[in-house]
Amino acid sequence: MEFQQIIEIHEKEKELKIELQKTLEKKKNEFNLIDQYYKDKLEELKKRLEKFAEEKENQIKARVENEIENIENETKNIIKKLDTINTDLINKAIEYVKEEFFKE
Repeated sequence: MEFQQIIEIHEKEKELKIELQKTLEKKKNEFNLIDQYYKDKLEELKKRLEKFAEEKENQIKARVENEIENIENETKNIIKKLDTINTDLINKAIEYVKEEFFKE
């Protein structure tokens, strides 16, 4: 092999190494972009899931609070009815005692 051929081979080898390095760098950048894209997508999905969970929690809390309010109102109504019934019974008992013990 001639000296000139060795130099040409060496130069070609340098060119190929540089080209390979550029290709590797380009692929590395592409993979980094893809990786970042999926990281961003994953982060977006996490945020959407957190928001969904928060909305569901708020809906459940609202339903529970509404049910508690309904039960409290129903309890108040029952207590009012019992007070009315109790007052009626007391009045009837007084009338009965008056009739039975204070007959003229």
